[in-house]
Amino acid sequence: MNDKQPEIDIKDFVDFINLTEKEAIDSRYKLDDDKIVEMGVGFTSNSELYMIYKSENFEESINHNEHRSSIKKKVLDIIDKIEKNQTIDENHEMGQDSPLHICGKGTDECIRIDDFIKNKLKKLLENIKANSTDNPSKNIKEYLIGFYKPVHYYKESWGIYMIIDGITRAIINLKNYVNNNKLDFSNTITNEEGYYIQMAFTYFHEVYHHKIESLSIKFEMLYRKPFYTKGFHCLYCNTYGTDDCVEEAFANAYAYYRTIDFFKTKFEDFNIDFLKTILKKGIIQNSPEGYRKAYELVSGSENEKNKLEHHFLEILLQFSCKANGINYLPEMDVDFWKLFTYGLDPLVNKTNNVTYVVTATSMENEFFNNFFDNN
Repeated sequence: MNDKQPEIDIKDFVDFINLTEKEAIDSRYKLDDDKIVEMGVGFTSNSELYMIYKSENFEESINHNEHRSSIKKKVLDIIDKIEKNQTIDENHEMGQDSPLHICGKGTDECIRIDDFIKNKLKKLLENIKANSTDNPSKNIKEYLIGFYKPVHYYKESWGIYMIIDGITRAIINLKNYVNNNKLDFSNTITNEEGYYIQMAFTYFHEVYHHKIESLSIKFEMLYRKPFYTKGFHCLYCNTYGTDDCVEEAFANAYAYYRTIDFFKTKFEDFNIDFLKTILKKGIIQNSPEGYRKAYELVSGSENEKNKLEHHFLEILLQFSCKANGINYLPEMDVDFWKLFTYGLDPLVNKTNNVTYVVTATSMENEFFNNFFDNN
């Protein structure tokens, strides 16, 4: 992960924004890697310009013993100003991570999914649905809270990014939803508790995307084939925006269990049953297609979730083999995947830095336009 700390120069950022829209879109990937190290700017997946605020260790950002984190202080200060000066929309919507480098549909950039893989995905989704009799609600989000930049596409600037303006909005939405729904939730949460919950869940969600890329690298070492760019990532591209995009479901499920583990260690006084309800009904249940399938995954046991995940990993491998000119592998008992103990081991962990960014649009907002001031 890139640990370089760019010099913040607002003038350079303003000059960069003044690129024409066509120049910005045409230059998106090139400038994202060349310029991000040079001057701390880049693009989100919808070509919105952002500026890096800083990189900070994840555990430092969520430290609750003392107020050392500038990210935490900035976010909570902004929330306080928003709540004092603005009527909050009580309609609940959850932001999500923003996938980068989605290959254009209708192009030949990604191999299409054939009936063999479609049938396997269909069966997997049926098994996931069988985990719960509840039907999760759907609430489409209109804002982004983070993204993972794969090392396969971003050699210099790969890693986990969090969008501060999106995280801020997500914390406000989550707190209001929990505190205004006494039938679903046994207690209320503060802004600070909402910060810890949303930050941890978002971080672990992005870690899962990195774990999937890490798995592809292991296969690339063995096969010497581009299993990620012409395989894992193509399956994602072909399914994103639908419930077939089970990578997002398993990312949310992973975030659910790891956030619970994290709270058990760091926040021993926080009621874990209450936390489970917040994660399931406050975040996962209000997610869009793909992401929302985690509601069913976490309704059963973690062991059952793991078994279903093994089916997903088998689909990833089979699809990637076919995409790289390798015949489909012989069928095997997917339980063998649990013997692949370190298959999903990531390169990043809680001691790695997360890059925090603010979008250009939000910097025009009165609550964010002084974000880069040193206070």
